[in-house]
Amino acid sequence: MGKEYLRLNDLVAAEQFLVQAKEIAPRDALTLNELGVLYLRTGNLGAAKTNLERAIELDPSNPDLENTYVNLGHTYRKLKYVVRTRLCD
Repeated sequence: MGKEYLRLNDLVAAEQFLVQAKEIAPRDALTLNELGVLYLRTGNLGAAKTNLERAIELDPSNPDLENTYVNLGHTYRKLKYVVRTRLCD
């Protein structure tokens, strides 16, 4: 539900559902990615970075997380991280 609310730009509802999903499954990388995207969109860059990095840390070779690397790159750019790269295998 959180992802759908995020797609519909209902950020309040999206956050409620995604935070609840994270509480239920704190090791779900896809939920962490969606939460990171939410925080990136709302300007909470610290929380975005934390959630996106954790998603990658949990499952770095998951092909479904390809966008997570892109989202993290956007977060680093907004945080003005000049050199912070990781090669993907």
